[in-house]
Amino acid sequence: MIKRSSLFLSAAVLALAVVSPVGAENQFKDVQGHWAKQQIEQWVDKGFVKGYEDQTFKPNGKITRAEFVALINRSYDFTEKKAVNYTDVKESDWYADELAKAAQAGYLTGYNDGSVKPNHPITRQEAASMLARVTNLELSDKNEGLGKFKDQTKISSWALTAISAVVSKGFMGGYPDDTYRPLNSITRAEAITTLDRSLGNASFPVTEDIKEGIYNKEGIYGATSKETVHEGDVIISSKGVTLQNTVIKGNLLLSKEIGDGDVYLKQVKVEGTTTVEGGGSNSVHLFDSTMDKLIVAKKTGDVRIVASGKTAIQSTVLKNGAKLEEEANTGSGFTSVSLDQEMPSDSKVILAGAIDQLTVNASGVSVQVSTGTVGDLRVKGELKDITLKVEEDAVVKKLSLDSATKVTGQGKVEQAAINVTGCQFEKDPLSHTGEKYDKMRAGGGGGLGSVGAHATAPTASNFSLDGATFSGSDFNYSVDIPSSTKIHMLEANFSTDAVATFDFNGKTYTENVNSGKYSINIIEMLGLSGFDTGNDGISASHFRDYLKISSISLKITLSNQDDESKSNTYYLTVKIKD
Repeated sequence: MIKRSSLFLSAAVLALAVVSPVGAENQFKDVQGHWAKQQIEQWVDKGFVKGYEDQTFKPNGKITRAEFVALINRSYDFTEKKAVNYTDVKESDWYADELAKAAQAGYLTGYNDGSVKPNHPITRQEAASMLARVTNLELSDKNEGLGKFKDQTKISSWALTAISAVVSKGFMGGYPDDTYRPLNSITRAEAITTLDRSLGNASFPVTEDIKEGIYNKEGIYGATSKETVHEGDVIISSKGVTLQNTVIKGNLLLSKEIGDGDVYLKQVKVEGTTTVEGGGSNSVHLFDSTMDKLIVAKKTGDVRIVASGKTAIQSTVLKNGAKLEEEANTGSGFTSVSLDQEMPSDSKVILAGAIDQLTVNASGVSVQVSTGTVGDLRVKGELKDITLKVEEDAVVKKLSLDSATKVTGQGKVEQAAINVTGCQFEKDPLSHTGEKYDKMRAGGGGGLGSVGAHATAPTASNFSLDGATFSGSDFNYSVDIPSSTKIHMLEANFSTDAVATFDFNGKTYTENVNSGKYSINIIEMLGLSGFDTGNDGISASHFRDYLKISSISLKITLSNQDDESKSNTYYLTVKIKD
């Protein structure tokens, strides 16, 4: 099993008061008979956590978002930081550095209003979402394993895949009454046992019987004239390792201990999954090697993977930014590449080679096709802030856009299927079907040059309400939200600057909106700011039970700022469910 670094937690992390150390040998009076007694006592004996001076541990007590983040950072040894500017975090706060580490590691994002709510108790579905990102679990929209929970309908849509993954992996479970309780706060005991189960499983399950196949020193491994077969898993945990003439029946891990160093695989066949957590800008080199599935999951910094010779990789999943390059490669190279939906925003992917298929599933990412070709490039629906750059020497044979995308560069797009409004092109595709697109000036900046017909009447796309995405077509969109949801910010992407008029039950609200992503305080818009809403809005149950509103209907009219006769009207419905 992969061993993670030991963790040391101060009393500030899990003990929520000033305490004196209490060892497990003192037998916490509130732990005896508790289902997590063994894990709690083990962690206390190791000095990972502490109890309270009144001989209690409070296993069912709550833990805040900041405290859970601190647990993760220490247990997974995240130390690098990313500059963040959360509205509710001061530099002097004890958790400021912990949140910066989490942002750099890519498993924590803030709320639409710029806050991160560090002192709020973390819910079970929030914990599952963080853990799925940290452990690089593969997410599937099949949501397997959730059918056994009677309250699965209470799971927020954004958390379904993560909860399915952590439950299937055994990191988290349900309750004896067959519920998951996604909106409940995770307890101190649950936090300890969840992380305890995940330690050593941060990329994929490695079998316990590895005796050989751990390469932790620089050198050349594998015979020059005959093939070496590993029946189990293999770990490379040092830079400067060359592995050659090897068949790996299990999984291969290039661990984070490689840092920014180089690793060379020559005539290596991996029958399981290859996961890359380490490597730098000069890279992981693959010569005459074959892999069924490659996962790139380096938490900090960029990694470059070069395929040469007759290398063939059937499926590549990118969970973080990377450069994939084919260099004098006569094999199939990177056949199918997918940008995972959990990829952090601002991630950059660079492609250089002959890629059969590329699928973008993540918002806020940029893709650069620097050289070579992409046969079929698909941008999935309900994504935001997607940028595609096709360099002069590159070709995209078929481009399918289901989300508004900015396409820059002087490369060639042969066929474009534009299935949404709001797309922009610096260079016209050779042919296109579907919606009109806006034409950008050369260089992709400075606003729009000559524009398509739809630009005269402003359009909107990607409507969402506090993370819940609207669905629909023909200017009619709707979304179902649970009654526990806080209603606060409405977001949309606008094709151009416009005058927006919002109509709610005869009450109108008008403001000028800018092109691109725009946020509107729906509470203020509806004239409800007099309620004590706090920082995160009014609960949907308040609308339903006190305002007697179970369905919110909004009409949004977007008018051209120079000619108000050029307009589009959108009808949004928010249905509040139990």
